[in-house]
Amino acid sequence: METTFIYTLSDKRGNIRYVGKTSREIKKRLYSHIKESQSSKISHKINWIKSLLNNNERPIIEIIDIVPTTEWVFWEQYWIDQFRQWGYK
Repeated sequence: METTFIYTLSDKRGNIRYVGKTSREIKKRLYSHIKESQSSKISHKINWIKSLLNNNERPIIEIIDIVPTTEWVFWEQYWIDQFRQWGYK
């Protein structure tokens, strides 16, 4: 069974700002988020990562679930909803 990682991006104070999924190595996914923030793209996530990098910080990536690849859409949305209920943006 193929699996997918559901993960969060947070800052060093524990503020979770992003929930995502990947089937790649987790460190490579973090690197791609950082690389994307150095592009001309604009989004809340990118602006947040840029602000961290400007303060000599990096986002912290943590795996919160490992799910069957065929079910990642459900589980990613589940975790997004769960973190919103817990008061995260």
